[in-house]
Amino acid sequence: GDALQPPNTADDYRGRWEWDEVELEIEGDSWKEAAQDVVIAGLGWVSITVNGRIRVRVVAPKGVGVYTRAPLLPYEAVYGTAKYHGNKWTNKYKEEFLKRERRIQQSRPARGKTKNTG
Repeated sequence: GDALQPPNTADDYRGRWEWDEVELEIEGDSWKEAAQDVVIAGLGWVSITVNGRIRVRVVAPKGVGVYTRAPLLPYEAVYGTAKYHGNKWTNKYKEEFLKRERRIQQSRPARGKTKNTG
């Protein structure tokens, strides 16, 4: 399909608002990993995480491509959701994960060096 573009002429504007529906079947085997990305050309994508099989209906302007692909960020579902607190986004799950990863990295000996045990 075509990429999503704003209308640039009066005729284009009048004819722009026809819609197509695309029904997709997505199957996954874990809540910890995205199964597929649903892409709307020119607009973006949504990662779908599911344990089982689902049907998704996408409604997009006629001529705009809607398709699936392997997820770009398959493990983001592990982090949970972010919350906005006035002036800052926070994600406690991701913060804890990153702290744990830093501790693991700091406890490993530097690459190419051996740890002196005494």
